[in-house]
Amino acid sequence: MPVLGPDVRAARGTYQDAMTRGYRILDRRKKPKWPSYKVVVGLGDAGQYYGVEGTTWGAPPILDLATDRIRLAGRTWEVQYDGRDVRRLMWKSGSGTYWITNTLTNELSAREMYALARGFRAAR
Repeated sequence: MPVLGPDVRAARGTYQDAMTRGYRILDRRKKPKWPSYKVVVGLGDAGQYYGVEGTTWGAPPILDLATDRIRLAGRTWEVQYDGRDVRRLMWKSGSGTYWITNTLTNELSAREMYALARGFRAAR
């Protein structure tokens, strides 16, 4: 599967190599089925991490959390809000589904989340 992610990161962010990984999502019979990955970025404060994930699963249930859409850099992103904060941005392509998740306390502003989405590219 193509590994995609932002070509930018939050100014105070550092990649968390020990928490970044590839994995497979299990099907209903608990068999590994959909190749997936997660990239974790720490913001420096305890517990403040945002993440980028991707999977070959074309219709993962996470898409059901979206309540809005926004167009950024030629892509239509599904948006999940937590109150007024952007909790998650999700994008479905022909090769998979990708999403950016804010920190547990939504430390990233909508502007920062949108910047991450605008910079979504194939990993180098």
